[in-house]
Amino acid sequence: RHSFISKLFELAHKEGIHTAVDTSGAVSFDAFEEVLENTDCVLYDIKFKSDEMHRKYTGQGNKLILENLIKIADKIRKGDNIELWIRTPLIPTLTGSKENITEIAEFIRDNLMDVISRWELCTFNKACQNKYERLDLLWQCGDIPLVNHSDLESIKETVKSTGFDMDKLVISGLVAE
Repeated sequence: RHSFISKLFELAHKEGIHTAVDTSGAVSFDAFEEVLENTDCVLYDIKFKSDEMHRKYTGQGNKLILENLIKIADKIRKGDNIELWIRTPLIPTLTGSKENITEIAEFIRDNLMDVISRWELCTFNKACQNKYERLDLLWQCGDIPLVNHSDLESIKETVKSTGFDMDKLVISGLVAE
């Protein structure tokens, strides 16, 4: 797959088309390197900083994910012209916990602040709930409340308390009243 994406991005660049990769980062770095040659922007998910929590909620650890992210940052530092966005789904009681947000903010601050354009916190929504019901699948997030304005203010304060550059924080998605 990565060879196909690499070739597609090469052709897109020849036509002046901007390219972006949206990834969880759970692939070999060799695959990344080939695709990054013609990538303008990387949207990179960090769901949890804790390997234990990542494993619990996604089924796999995040060691490779974080290692790949550091390697991409190093490529940018060496002159690769790639815009890097970090994205975190903001799920109350899970990824939106004070502990997780603090850990991710500190990780970005300490390892990536010089190379990222933004850290986007994507608010949780229940848009996919119907899909799970139609497929007769259990959706484990069905009882989780939506993010509200008070939650967002608390999260912003948590991020700010870490020394994170707040000009790089973006919050997207719907917020409950």
